[in-house]
Amino acid sequence: MKNILNPFIGIGEFSLNSPISDYYSIFNFIEDEYDDITNWTTYYIEGQDIILFVENNDIVSIKCKELCIYNTINLINSSIDIFKILNLDFQFDEELFINDFEKQKVYSVDSLGLQCWTNLNNIIVSVII
Repeated sequence: MKNILNPFIGIGEFSLNSPISDYYSIFNFIEDEYDDITNWTTYYIEGQDIILFVENNDIVSIKCKELCIYNTINLINSSIDIFKILNLDFQFDEELFINDFEKQKVYSVDSLGLQCWTNLNNIIVSVII
């Protein structure tokens, strides 16, 4: 499966606001944790890069960590400055510890409806729509 970013719509075969149950017959999901703060349940897909966040059976967010294609470019492992080349504005939001040892930076790309998380060298490590 190619993880092609369709801004504000979805990534790959998954669409925002669609019921996850629509995909049960196609994919082997691994249901993970429920977040009491967001009220989202996390779903992983066996053998895939996609992580789905679901609320009340609907996909509310999609995350990629290895492959996310936009305009024929894999955003993962690209510099955050790729958006300058694409003439798209982005803004730094915050720097967060993702565990006890690793910090990442969070950027918003509002014109595409996504967040990019980078390492401290500004290389994109995940994309969330």
